[in-house]
Amino acid sequence: MAKTAQQFFTLKTGIPTDMLTAQMRALPADLRERAFWSAGVESAELLAGLRGIISKTQRSEISMADAHMEMGFLLERTDYRAAPGTELKNLYSYRRQKVLLETNLAAAAGYEQRVKAMQDLDMWPAWELARRRYSRAPRDWEGIWTSAGGKVFDGGRMAALVTDNIWYAVNKFGVNYPPFDFGSGMGVEPVPRDEAVEMGLLSDADTVEPDFDTPTINSDLAAGIDADEATWREVLDNFKGFAERKGGTLLFTDPNGTKPYHPAQLANLIDEQLPEGFDNLQRGAVVQWTCDHTKITGNPDGDDAEHFRRFVSRTIPKRESNLCRGLSFATEAERNAFIKKINNKNELRLDNAFSSFSRSPSTAAQYADKKPFGVLVYMRESFNGKDISPSVRKFYPKNKSEDEIVFGYGTALKVLEDGIENVGGKEFRRLIVSEIGRGQA
Repeated sequence: MAKTAQQFFTLKTGIPTDMLTAQMRALPADLRERAFWSAGVESAELLAGLRGIISKTQRSEISMADAHMEMGFLLERTDYRAAPGTELKNLYSYRRQKVLLETNLAAAAGYEQRVKAMQDLDMWPAWELARRRYSRAPRDWEGIWTSAGGKVFDGGRMAALVTDNIWYAVNKFGVNYPPFDFGSGMGVEPVPRDEAVEMGLLSDADTVEPDFDTPTINSDLAAGIDADEATWREVLDNFKGFAERKGGTLLFTDPNGTKPYHPAQLANLIDEQLPEGFDNLQRGAVVQWTCDHTKITGNPDGDDAEHFRRFVSRTIPKRESNLCRGLSFATEAERNAFIKKINNKNELRLDNAFSSFSRSPSTAAQYADKKPFGVLVYMRESFNGKDISPSVRKFYPKNKSEDEIVFGYGTALKVLEDGIENVGGKEFRRLIVSEIGRGQA
C-alpha cells in the first residue's frame, strides 16, 4: 500500500488518452488512480514529464512558479498541440496547469490522509465533510450529501464513518478520500469517537473495522486503444509485465496490485520482467515469507507485510480438504490453556494476519515438534484458503514440500473432534476442524 503522498505519485502510470473528464469517470476508479491522466493529452512522453513535475512539486523541490515554467518547456519539447476547445483543454493555459497541479497534489494528500485514518479508527472513527478553503462558486454540498444518502446533523454538520461508502458517492473522481471535485475547497475533518457516538454513527460497544485496500487495482482496470499493429507493439513493449492485449483493449495485469488470479497464473505473473524502475514487490515478499515468515509477522506495518497481504488477497481461493497445521508450546500448561479456550467455544479462530496450513502431514508434524508440547490440527474442509505453493515452488524450491495454504485473520474453524495422536513415537494433541467462517486475507 502506498503510505505517503510521494509513494502515491510513484505508483501512478501515465496512460495516453483523449478522453475528457466526464468520459474518464466512466472508467473504473482504480484506473484513474493508477493512470496519471490529463484530458486531451495523447503523448506518453508528455504524461511522464507532467508526472515528474508534479512529483517534484509535491516534494517541495520546485515552486509552483517553477512548475509552470517547466510545463511550458515540456510542451515545447514534446511538440504539444492543444486540441480545439475551452481553455481548460489547453495545457499551455495557466488555469489548466493550475488545476492539474493542485488537483493531483490534493489527491496525494487525501490518499495519505485515508491511509493514516485506517490506523486511528478507535479514536477517530468518522469524518466530517467540511469546507477547507473559500470557493468563488461553491456547490450545493449539503444537497450532494443528502442525495447520496448522507445525514445532516445539528449545525449543518455532514458526517459519516470513515469506512462508509458515501465518500465514494460524493466524490466526482469516484474514490473515497479528498479532493471531492475540481477546486471545490471541500475536505474532511476527523470526528472523535465520543462525538461520533453522540451523533449515532456508532454505539459505545461498536468497533469500526479498518479497510486496508485504499484503493487498489482490480480486474476492471483497462483502456481501449484504437491503434495500428505497429503502435500496439510499441505500447505493449512500454507496458511489458504490466499489461496484455485482448482485442482492442489493453488489460492491466499489474504484478504489484490486487487483480485476482488463480495460484499458478499468479506465480507466472509476478515473475514477469517489468519496465526499468519497477520491481516485483510481491515476488520479493513471497520469498521473504517462505524464508523467514517472522520478518513479516514481526513487522505487520512493514512494506513486505503489505505486499504479501496483497499477494494473498488476490489469490483466488478454492475448496480444499485434509489440510493440516502443527502448533507447539513450551509447557503443557500453555497447551492445555489453548485447548481449553477452544473447547469452551467449540471453535478455533485464526487470530494471526496469516495462518499457514499444509497438504503435507509430515510438514505439520515437523512444526508441532518444534517445542515439547505439540498440537496437530486437521482441517477436513475449507473454502477460503489461498494456495501459495505454486509461487513458493517457483521462487524458493527449497520449501516446495510444504505445499502451503494461507488463511486470513478471523477465519473460524469448528472443532469436530479432540483427541490424541502418536507420530514417530511422540504423542500429540489432535484437533479435527472444519472451516465455518471467512477471514480477511
